[in-house]
Amino acid sequence: MDALEKSAPRKNTKISFRTDELTLAKLKAACRIENKTISSLIEDVLTEHVLRQEAPMTSPDEKRQCQRKQCSISAVIFSTKDESAFFYHGTIVDMSLSSMQILLKNVHAEHAFQSGFEILFSLPHCDHPMLLPCRFVRASYLHGETMLVAHFKSTNPVEENIIKHFLTNCNLTNDSLAKKRHR
Repeated sequence: MDALEKSAPRKNTKISFRTDELTLAKLKAACRIENKTISSLIEDVLTEHVLRQEAPMTSPDEKRQCQRKQCSISAVIFSTKDESAFFYHGTIVDMSLSSMQILLKNVHAEHAFQSGFEILFSLPHCDHPMLLPCRFVRASYLHGETMLVAHFKSTNPVEENIIKHFLTNCNLTNDSLAKKRHR
């Protein structure tokens, strides 16, 4: 055993929590994509959240231009290839001011996204539908699921403000939103 292993705190505290079936299914999908156990992924998320609360400023090593927000937003993706139109149903699982990650099930058609695509969705607590042009960045495939990463540029100031509002209010929980509505 080296000195690092001796100094690391032991993981001897066990916690548990309840969730719904949809959240569990999405959690399992994320675990398959990241090749982690549920316990490991949850611990990473919790640790990142606690560390972000302690030091909310981004580090100088941060490569992303904008802070990301994890989410679960249903979306429709539209692309064209060789004069044919393709529509896909997906879930936006991560979003920033300029990019997003989209989870697609049973789609292994990277070529359909190479020339760009459009995505249609509505953000939570907002009735305004968003239709954004996207530029393909990369895709990864695992167990029948595709994680698609794309850059987007909102040309509509109203949509840009809606996205900014969504991202800046990321710390509001459903409980705090409900309390705000009742005031």
